[in-house]
Amino acid sequence: MKVLFDRNYPKYLVDALQLIHTLDTAKLYNIRYWEKQDENENNNPVVFILDRSKKGLDITTLKHYEAGYRVFAFKLPGKQKINLFTFSLSVLNLWPKVLDKVKEKEKPFVYTYKYGGRKLRKAKECK
Repeated sequence: MKVLFDRNYPKYLVDALQLIHTLDTAKLYNIRYWEKQDENENNNPVVFILDRSKKGLDITTLKHYEAGYRVFAFKLPGKQKINLFTFSLSVLNLWPKVLDKVKEKEKPFVYTYKYGGRKLRKAKECK
């Protein structure tokens, strides 16, 4: 299964997740940055993107959902700057929950999370 990260995610975070999954002998996950050729992907890959809307979901997040992606969106309201260390720790902390959601649901969905978040929240717009 492809797990694609937006270029706004830190390179070291993606590298760390790739290293963790090299221990997986089943090789279930292909973790990498999202490239142009991935736009026509038809087996509903998992994508990680940023969502900067204050309320609801950003149009980009909704378009990914409508295109059939399973979306995990980091909610960063307004013009707040990203602290890459805290951001990476948030993703790593939620990673086991992310894998559980991906295994249990094959249809498109949107889950959001925040800095230091311990929960994935299912988006109301996408239920």
